Amino acid sequence: MMRYVFLRLLFLLWHVTTSSPLPTIEVQGYKFFDSHTGEEFVVRGIDYYPRPNYGDLNHNSLDLFSSQYRHIWERDVVYLQNLKVNVVRLYAVNASLNHDEFMHAMERAGIYVIVALAHDCPTCAVTRDAAPDCYPPELKWQGQRVIRAFRQYNNTLAFSAGNEVNHFAPPNQPEWNAPCQKKFIRDMRKYMASCPGRQIPIGLVSADNEREDLAQYYNCDEQDDYNRAEWYGINTYVSCDGAAQTYSDAPGFKLLEESFAQLNYSIPVLLTEFGCLSDSFPTIDGYEGQRNFLQGKWLLEEPSLREQFNGGIAFEYSIERENAGQYPFKTFNKQGYGVGYFSPELCDDINVSCAYNPMPSYKALRNVYAESQNVTTIRREDFEIAASRSGSSQCPTRFDRIDAFVWKADQTPNLVCAIEDETSSQISHQQSVIVRETGFTKLSVGNVALVAGLLTILGIGVFHKRLRHETPIMSNNGPDDSVPFLSLQGFKLNYNSIA
Repeated sequence: MMRYVFLRLLFLLWHVTTSSPLPTIEVQGYKFFDSHTGEEFVVRGIDYYPRPNYGDLNHNSLDLFSSQYRHIWERDVVYLQNLKVNVVRLYAVNASLNHDEFMHAMERAGIYVIVALAHDCPTCAVTRDAAPDCYPPELKWQGQRVIRAFRQYNNTLAFSAGNEVNHFAPPNQPEWNAPCQKKFIRDMRKYMASCPGRQIPIGLVSADNEREDLAQYYNCDEQDDYNRAEWYGINTYVSCDGAAQTYSDAPGFKLLEESFAQLNYSIPVLLTEFGCLSDSFPTIDGYEGQRNFLQGKWLLEEPSLREQFNGGIAFEYSIERENAGQYPFKTFNKQGYGVGYFSPELCDDINVSCAYNPMPSYKALRNVYAESQNVTTIRREDFEIAASRSGSSQCPTRFDRIDAFVWKADQTPNLVCAIEDETSSQISHQQSVIVRETGFTKLSVGNVALVAGLLTILGIGVFHKRLRHETPIMSNNGPDDSVPFLSLQGFKLNYNSIA
């Protein structure tokens, strides 16, 4: 028995020391590249919010990605893998919760994550007020906490500083609150620059109206580069004709391409929501209006579209029962966006577990993403930024400069980024493997001591360890919201003592 325990622990230690994290993704000009291979990274994504059909979790803007809800997201990993996605986009996270298990589960599945810095609460996002009041000072800490929590993960692809704040403005008046969004981007970029290590790109997502002006505004630098987004997302629902079979049959997509081509846009652009609904799509297996996702095929394979866009994120993984009509969602509904749904009808993922049921549109999206994996991409070493796309955009005159306002957030002290070891991300990954393989529900100091004690009993020279209470603080005597955690600086087995 002791020999079995020893072999099991030895296997675990071998596993954690040989596991390789995903390479980071970097921005060069208007493209993403794999930092390890140098290959262009093209996004094949899905918007992911696994909201159950019923109960206390049947609400918007909950963080369902912490360890507390492992039973929810762990269920979905195999379906996300089968979809051939390489990115999921999260709309809301709570930075005070632990997301190690979720992020490493995504990493093992080969999936990167776009993380929202804001979410739906009165002081957690840009509001409906006119600038400068649309930027609540509490939002500054909200965004910085999220950056501090998620910057450690290799598979954090990017941060999104807002989602469709132009929908909060009066019709045809994005200048109403856009300066607040731009100022928040500036504050988050400056904060990221204060952090050691990898600089994760910060951008935003706009609804597809006032298309050209908004795109230019968020890529113009009134005073310095921090005023620009580092990537731009657009939620767009165009070319909804189910009869269209080729790109030439999709005038809405062609117009979208032409809009960005004339802008000579110099940062990466993603379609952060795509896949409009229409009852012109066919009925398959009794489900009406099943999207064929040819839009995704064109986006990922048409050379002219590839030149303007870096891929897209289909909307969305699961139907939200609250919005989508009568269960089991076989009748066409204008809000039935999910490519699958949860059953049974009143599952709440607390007392009654939800099961995921892929719909015919799930298979269509999977086939599109699977085929697009073979599309030829450019290598970083061969990529030359076009001279016409090397600078910032011209600022539209309808928008006020952000330095024209007095911002309450400027009186809010910044959080100080935690000083991390170069090995911190690898250590966090190793910890998650031990949790998964041993069944420990939490890698507490006691659990680590138990593993170390067992190894010592078995005659193994226990690895060097260092307990560290790392307490990030806030400047100017701001409140401290951090918690101590355990870090293992490194370890080395003494193989001479193995019997």
